[in-house]
Amino acid sequence: ELVVNLLPKASEADRAVVAAKLAPHRQTPAVVARRLAADTAAVARPILSHCRALSDDDLFLAVRSGDPGKALAVAQREDIGLAALVALEDMDDPAVKAALASRVMRPAMALREPLLASPADLGRRFLAAPTAQ
Repeated sequence: ELVVNLLPKASEADRAVVAAKLAPHRQTPAVVARRLAADTAAVARPILSHCRALSDDDLFLAVRSGDPGKALAVAQREDIGLAALVALEDMDDPAVKAALASRVMRPAMALREPLLASPADLGRRFLAAPTAQ
């Protein structure tokens, strides 16, 4: 709670330092991560790219915020929730498209159908895949 109350009083540069220090830690409180993720793109970038405290909904909201810097940070994550992935695919931003295209398939993201020439519409194809019953 102390950090959340002090962040608004800190400069953007100081908040960016705090975000960079907290982003890789597994014990970062979600409330602090959310506050930093809602900040400017310069502050939010390390949190959106690396922080495990953020939920899939948090990532989706960051993509839908309209800030291309935040969307790019989410696109560069190793783990992207399905809603955020579909929202990223809907964007017409070359940097976001390039970040998604450069992603390497990980076993946790494997689909029933093989990945073809590009990862475009990966989220949509996952949603369209039949489920095992």
